[in-house]
Amino acid sequence: MKGIYKITNKINDRVYIGQSNRVNEREREHFYRLVRNEHSNEHLQRSYNKHGEGNFLFEIIEETDDLNNREIYFINEYGGINSDLNYNLKDPLTMEWSEYSKVKHSKNISGENNPNYGRRWTEEQKEEQSKRLMGLTLEERVGKGKADLAKSKMSKSQTGRKHSEEVKEKIRQANLGENNPAYGMGDRQRGEDNPMWGKESKQRKKVLQYTKDGVLIKEYDFLSQVKDYGFHIGNVGSVCNGKLKTHKGFVWKFKDVLDGVPTNQPW
Repeated sequence: MKGIYKITNKINDRVYIGQSNRVNEREREHFYRLVRNEHSNEHLQRSYNKHGEGNFLFEIIEETDDLNNREIYFINEYGGINSDLNYNLKDPLTMEWSEYSKVKHSKNISGENNPNYGRRWTEEQKEEQSKRLMGLTLEERVGKGKADLAKSKMSKSQTGRKHSEEVKEKIRQANLGENNPAYGMGDRQRGEDNPMWGKESKQRKKVLQYTKDGVLIKEYDFLSQVKDYGFHIGNVGSVCNGKLKTHKGFVWKFKDVLDGVPTNQPW
């Protein structure tokens, strides 16, 4: 049976919330590890060692297939992973650790406890690491769960933040001239340096200008050319797309050619 369960400390009402595809077997598995003092949840294990098995109650609280969402729902019912009413150390959706776990982990890897204590990376190692991570997205580096959590935190930290005029000016000055990452990019795209130079656009359409009586006035190679003759590009485009009937007294059509003969004459 799939479902959500809780283990309650009857002394202080603190709970551990869990999920399982075979929830009926979880009581035996939890207490087997607790009795042997090898449970993965250190917080729960320490409390069990202090109060004893007789003061812990296992209950199935809901049968469900929506295990992750319902587990976090009940964890939050007891104040979340950082609550004094909760033994849970990790959010099952965001995979974020509780403050208790973070402090414990920090102490475990601080100073001489850190396996890299006293070691320094060589310049070659730094360069190799930089190349290995270059081009990878945040999701590819740390996984989607951690990436979404990091993005959420960054978004919250920046919400409502405004740069002072002094900071804005410093940013502007830092990006002037050759310091601008796009400096010179425009020149490199001009004329024959443009990767589209000499290539015919598949989306570009010729435009035909008619009188209301259907007399062809002029043919334009592309839409933006009509601006040179005093016509509004947007309005001409709207006529061509059937959104307007005329523009400045003329009928406009995109040219669809079949054997050299326009197929979309206005009459």
